[in-house]
Amino acid sequence: MSIPKQINPDLVKERESATFDVEEFSAWIYDDINLLQMKRLVEEELFKDSPDPIELDYLSYEDVYNRGVKHSADAFNKLRALQERLHPGGTEIYPLLMSGPIGMALMPAGSPLAVHILMFTRALRSHGTPEQYAKFGRRADNCEIIGTYAQTELGHGTYLRGLETRADYERKTDEFVLNSPTLTSYKWWPGGLGNTVNYCIVVAQLYIDNEPMGVQLFVLQVRDEETHEPLPGIDIGDIGKKIGMAGVNNGYLGLKNVRIPRTNMLMKNAKVLADGTFVKSPVSQLNYFPMVYVRCMVVLGNCVLHAEAATITTRYSAVRRQSPINPE
Repeated sequence: MSIPKQINPDLVKERESATFDVEEFSAWIYDDINLLQMKRLVEEELFKDSPDPIELDYLSYEDVYNRGVKHSADAFNKLRALQERLHPGGTEIYPLLMSGPIGMALMPAGSPLAVHILMFTRALRSHGTPEQYAKFGRRADNCEIIGTYAQTELGHGTYLRGLETRADYERKTDEFVLNSPTLTSYKWWPGGLGNTVNYCIVVAQLYIDNEPMGVQLFVLQVRDEETHEPLPGIDIGDIGKKIGMAGVNNGYLGLKNVRIPRTNMLMKNAKVLADGTFVKSPVSQLNYFPMVYVRCMVVLGNCVLHAEAATITTRYSAVRRQSPINPE
């Protein structure tokens, strides 16, 4: 199926009858003429050779996912080239792909890279030390590793303090031992976790000498970078087809005595020293920010969907004919 290039004459008539400056109104909608121009530039770059729309309802779950991977990779490569042309070394353009009308138009079933770009890379920058960003963040920005953000559990969603996944510090090895002690402590829902990612940021309860120290963030490799097979102690998989956004590839994660270095805890704010001393974050709520940001993106996405519905309704009302047209 292809989209007609011509514009319905009734829509042309309505647009020409506008009593306001359309360009000025568009700049007001986006709150910044520069952002509007950036959006248009990104759209031109992404859509100039994009495939025709495909009815996702007629594809298998596997085909929807494969389509999402291909379109996400193609779009990311285009954006990376555009980013380097406009702002070398920056990442300002990438979120445009995963939020708002551009991402929804390109990937109506969602993208398995969405959480990687919106949460994983962002959390590494905002919660990791410079050394941790150098180790993980730069590779993530280049998609040398693909990650997700594993917070929500089967038994606990928004009640973050009730998360059950444990990270126990072991002094003699200078490691954390991660465990999912119950069925309800399994991570459930992270985007991309099903088949796509090989790393994740695990939100877990920190314990030192069996004393709880609160929720902290830990970088965990879950799959081999070469074979993509799950690593020892990792129970991981796809939760299956959902009502919507099947391409996001949501998954589950269970951990059994998985060891990671102490330096894999993101320590820009809170810290665990080698001797087991815990240095509290100046503001413990900082650990909530990666998910709070995405909640804001959910609101933005719903605004876009409501705007799309209003646009469809308005256009239809302009072209719909109730009775045969009288040529006179």
